[in-house]
Formats: sequence, C-alpha cells, structure tokens
Amino acid sequence: MAEVNIAADKYRASIRTLGAGLNSLTFQGRDLVDPYISANPPMNYRGDVLAPWPNRIEDGLYEVDGIEYKVPINEPDRRTALHGLVNTLEWKVVEANPTSVLLEVHLKANISYPTELHLSAQYSLSDAGLAISISATNVGVKSAPYGVSIHPYLIPTSNSKVDEWTLSMNASHVLDVDLKRLLPIALRPVEELDFDFRAGKLVGTRFIDHAFKVDEGSDLIVTVSAPNGEEVAMTFTPDCEWIQIHTADRSGGEDSRICLAVEPMTCAPNAFRNSLGVAYLSQGETTSTTWKIQGK
Repeated sequence: MAEVNIAADKYRASIRTLGAGLNSLTFQGRDLVDPYISANPPMNYRGDVLAPWPNRIEDGLYEVDGIEYKVPINEPDRRTALHGLVNTLEWKVVEANPTSVLLEVHLKANISYPTELHLSAQYSLSDAGLAISISATNVGVKSAPYGVSIHPYLIPTSNSKVDEWTLSMNASHVLDVDLKRLLPIALRPVEELDFDFRAGKLVGTRFIDHAFKVDEGSDLIVTVSAPNGEEVAMTFTPDCEWIQIHTADRSGGEDSRICLAVEPMTCAPNAFRNSLGVAYLSQGETTSTTWKIQGK
C-alpha cells in the first residue's frame, strides 16, 4: 500500500492505494476526518470507498436475474456482508499532480458479483475543500447491481466530542433498524425516533447507526458544528438519496464518539435485497457520484 499526498490553499489530504481510501484531510492544520492508522488497519472502514454496495447485505446473499450470489460475511455477529468488494483491493494511480490524484481498479466477476466493473476514484483539492468522485462502468456482459458511498468520520474540532456537536441535514424520514443486526425494518418520520436534525440539533447521547432519506428538492448538505464555532460540511450529488449517520460508539473505549460517520449513499441498507435505490448498470453503462468536504 502506497500513499499519495495532495494540497491546495489551507487543505492537505492523503489517499491510500489500498481501496483508494482517504487517509487524512486537514484544514488550517486541524483534522476534518478521523485519520486512518496504517500500522493498525481498523475494522471501522475509515475513509473507505464503498462499492458496488454500501452498508449491509442480509446473510450475504442476493439474486440477480434468478441467479444467487454469495458474499463473504465480514460482520459475523450480525451475519451480514458490509460495504462492498473494492475496499480491500489495491488500486492503481493513473494520474497525479500536486492538487489531485486519480486511481482505478478492475473488479472481476465472481461468486459474489455477476459481472465486471471498472472503477475510478478522483480526489481533488481546492480552496473550496476536497472533492471525491467515484465512477463505475459495467465492462462485463451481465447486468451490474450497483450502489456507492464513501465512509469519512467527520470531526469539526478536536476540542469536544460527538455529544456536544450539532448535526444539520434535510431528512424527514429515517429507516428504523433491528438493533441486533442493524438491518432496516421500516421508514418512519424522524420525529418518532427523536432524530429530527432538519433545523440543527445537538446529537447528545443518542446512539445513531441509521439511514436517513434525503428530502426531495432540499439542499444536499450535512453540517456538523462544534461549540467553538468550528464546523465541517459535506455536500453530495442528487443520486445520493440516503445518508447513513453513525455516532462511532466503538464499544465505549477512549476513541468512542470522537467523530461522526457521515455517508451519503446512492442506495439504502440491504438494497441488494430490498431494491431501495439500487441501480442496474447495463453493458457499457457508466455512473458517477461526487461528494465534497469543507471546513470552516
């Protein structure tokens, strides 16, 4: 695994070739994301590219055109297959300059996926922050089920924790989950779970590991603000109709609730089973999604 460093104005970022993941992002010297520690690779998917699906597949099983595919279970306690197939692959750097880097990888058809995908990840820094664009092309002969997200753990400041931060996002509904397996049960109004962050609300002691449905026609932005006025904002393209939020509880350890996972997704959890937002790319079809992270 190699690392590529880029910089622009007050921003610095590093990207790893393993999984094309985001290792770090700073603004004016402060972290905007929880840094990836390469000497101790975490199991919490810090900065990963999540494709060809984000979130979970129940029992690691799904069907396409009547054929069953079996995905390795990487969440054994919940019996789910989490966060796709490309975050463990070594991506190739095909283009790099001081402010941007482009990486590519080829996913072969296998027992876990019906066809071949060519994926690219473009990271670009400017005075407006970091733009991350993921593109996928179906270069195989069968239909390609597809969803994508990224997995930054956002940090508005290092001087406080999640409980003291204010979360703002335009979502009137949230997927309630089975708390044992974190699989979706039903779409509910956010008020029913006390998860209404539309006008900005303190996260407090809430445990959140839920997918929120983005309000149609609303501003596509999530903002996390600290008491000292520092904040980090994430914007995304309209194909991201869901936002997974996780309070990074990490079993109550010292690193618990020091960051907030914000994952705008093109499909819902368990989408390969419930079809909520999953796309099916035809032969030769390409799709692209972009996210931006900015500090203040």
